[in-house]
Amino acid sequence: MGATIGIISWVLIILWILFGILQIVMIVKFFQIAKDVSILKNKAVSQASLDFKKEFYKWIVAGDRDKAKEALFNAISLTPAFINALQPSVNDSYRQKLQDSLNKEFAKELTMLGIENIDLFAIK
Repeated sequence: MGATIGIISWVLIILWILFGILQIVMIVKFFQIAKDVSILKNKAVSQASLDFKKEFYKWIVAGDRDKAKEALFNAISLTPAFINALQPSVNDSYRQKLQDSLNKEFAKELTMLGIENIDLFAIK
């Protein structure tokens, strides 16, 4: 009887050790997956930015400012700052911060179209 209890306790200890190792492996794998997702997200964002610039400058070169403006504001509408500005709970100071951020990010393109700045307060 005593030997059986000793064997069972050793088996349980080995199982606990194996589960501990498995948990460590799972944690490491989780962080690797999170890193990979972050890399993919950054590639997608940079690709979207490149697509916007290609589309915008194509219409600028073609002389079609209306389509260039449409491409610009399509890109602006996809930014986190613009999406946050659409939230009903956004206060005026935060909305101003978002607006300043967008105006800074797209300053060159806005200037090319003769637009002074984006007015997010029109969303209210």
